[in-house]
Amino acid sequence: MINISRGLFAGGKWNLGFGAVKDLAQRMSGHIGKTLPVKVMANNRGQLSASRIARTLEQCYAMALEVHSQRKLGYLRRVVLASDLRWSLHDMGYPKDFVGLAVEGLIVELSKKSQSGS
Repeated sequence: MINISRGLFAGGKWNLGFGAVKDLAQRMSGHIGKTLPVKVMANNRGQLSASRIARTLEQCYAMALEVHSQRKLGYLRRVVLASDLRWSLHDMGYPKDFVGLAVEGLIVELSKKSQSGS
């Protein structure tokens, strides 16, 4: 579970703090690192099925959506989350196209959730 009590106005109905958003990005990249090893993604991407990649990314997006449903992630926090996820995956050594795909999917999922009124 993500610690959502670290942010400003944690006791109220305000948004989640940036520290918790950065923790979420690290947790998401850690999950990707465990289920989709960097070596396999970089060298033998053909060994991974598209459904395994999609399932892993959907699990990460579900983590972000869970936090978003508890405390609304505003525009700036969504940007910080996407940026931190991008750089975390990049620093781990994932290929640029995979990093772009993962971050783009996160942005789309959070945007859909935000537009639906939640």
